Amino acid sequence: MKLKSFKRFIIAIFSTIILEIIMKSNIYAASNGAVNKYYVTVSPNANGLLNLVYNLEIKVESDNLNEIQIKLPNNSYLVQNKDSKISSITPDETGDYTTIKLSRSYKSGDTLNLNFSLLQAHVYKKSNNSCIYKVTFGELKDFSMDKIKVQWIKKNVTFKGLGVENDKYLIWERKYSNLRKFNVSVRYDQSIFNLTDNGQIYYGIKEYVSEYGLIALAAIIIIFEILLNIIKRKNRWG
Repeated sequence: MKLKSFKRFIIAIFSTIILEIIMKSNIYAASNGAVNKYYVTVSPNANGLLNLVYNLEIKVESDNLNEIQIKLPNNSYLVQNKDSKISSITPDETGDYTTIKLSRSYKSGDTLNLNFSLLQAHVYKKSNNSCIYKVTFGELKDFSMDKIKVQWIKKNVTFKGLGVENDKYLIWERKYSNLRKFNVSVRYDQSIFNLTDNGQIYYGIKEYVSEYGLIALAAIIIIFEILLNIIKRKNRWG
């Protein structure tokens, strides 16, 4: 491949990645209604996997609402419990959202309360003797968000991010008019768990970009620029 063609190819790749990030940063139109309550209670298992208990209250503002799309921490989960209003909980084809199919249709003006619990994998990474959880709780697609509240069992926690606490929980609560995702970080000593490999975070390209964002992209672009300069010099002196 000639140098100019190679350079155009690299530019096209990064232009596509940056365009996708920009598109995903746009706020979705809240056409289906409003999420009045979004609570998640988190507790770790002995093997490092997380129990996530979701409690949602939704004000429906569209007719014939029979499913909801939500961004979960990732698609490596098992459904433990779901209430009678939920027919199924499955990832969509793209993997960006999980689809909650409802047992019946709801119309504008209805208030919908949903409760379900998951066993969540790929949620921590090991660092020295620590087990560090980095968990993202995401939006409901096409719904406006009032606030999100995460309660994490605080027993044995050695470090937490910003938040408050009571006798039982570490608590993070944020109020946004258009909330897209909410990141929570907690650290434990590895010795309290019997950790399994399927608990660790998997870093593919998509997860790497999500974790490190534009800093990672900038670093990769600089590396490619260095490589291009090396190729230029070799062609000049070859």
